[in-house]
Amino acid sequence: MSVESLKAAAMISKYGSLIKEQSFELSLVANNARAIAVRGGEQASGFKYLTTEIEDLAKKAEANVNELSNLLSVIYILVQRLQSRLNLMNALGLCTNELVAVHKARIEREQNDLNAEYHAKMKVLSNKIKSNLNSLRSASIISSTIRIESVKTGEFEQELSIVADSVNSLSVSIKNHFNSCLSIIESELN
Repeated sequence: MSVESLKAAAMISKYGSLIKEQSFELSLVANNARAIAVRGGEQASGFKYLTTEIEDLAKKAEANVNELSNLLSVIYILVQRLQSRLNLMNALGLCTNELVAVHKARIEREQNDLNAEYHAKMKVLSNKIKSNLNSLRSASIISSTIRIESVKTGEFEQELSIVADSVNSLSVSIKNHFNSCLSIIESELN
């Protein structure tokens, strides 16, 4: 179980890195949008608050990935401890005396406790990801609102449409990565 668990944690970590990169890109889009809003002046006044929403979305995604990374660190340690217990059990399996039986029973209890803790951490990770997915639902609303507001900005309409496309594209990609993480976790929990 622990080799598969390490692979699962590594895949989740890989997706977390991708999400972090895309969150950074989303922050850059927010900065670009803010610059367009400033240049647009009164024409872009309805758009200015959206730049904060984009930035908040990026910050939330990055904060969520940092939380996931912290949880993954704990999970890595648990898996390594499980692996060492399995190795010890395999080594003790060759011995047959009363003292070994006592050690085997203790190690089995530790192993069960570690398994339970591992599953609990994976459930926490799953819940965090589900929460992140819920917060990302606002991205499509933000993107649509940017499109609506861009029409009012005249010469800045094309630039704001690019911002809307970027917000939509990045948020869809982030959602897909979170969903991939969720699939891995759910397969680990089953």
